[in-house]
Amino acid sequence: MKKDKMTPGQLAYEKKELHLFFIILTVFLAVCAGIYIFYDNTGRAQYSSMTPIIRHSDADDIPESEKVNINTASKEELMTVNGIGSVTADNIIDYREHNNGFLDVDELLQVHGIGEKSLDKMRPYLIA
Repeated sequence: MKKDKMTPGQLAYEKKELHLFFIILTVFLAVCAGIYIFYDNTGRAQYSSMTPIIRHSDADDIPESEKVNINTASKEELMTVNGIGSVTADNIIDYREHNNGFLDVDELLQVHGIGEKSLDKMRPYLIA
């Protein structure tokens, strides 16, 4: 079996094609990386705008005026408390509408999705 040899012209053409392929591949990967970075940062910006406000650890020092009133707070205001997400905020609002409000913060234990541990973390930031 005889192996075909390439002429110098064919070899130069093959090198140009290979070089062009790598240039196109590099541009494609750079565009993909740019799109990934753009959308990743956009997602982070959206997430950070919805992230609950981190309150300082000295819960006893929080003035009553800064606490969230579970009887009057909007969904967005409830979600500023660590541990209260969208679903839990909806559950709190549903409970207060069906039960004419809360008499005490401890009544949150009756809300679906709130247990003793989560209430203990939220209690310093809430009033009824």
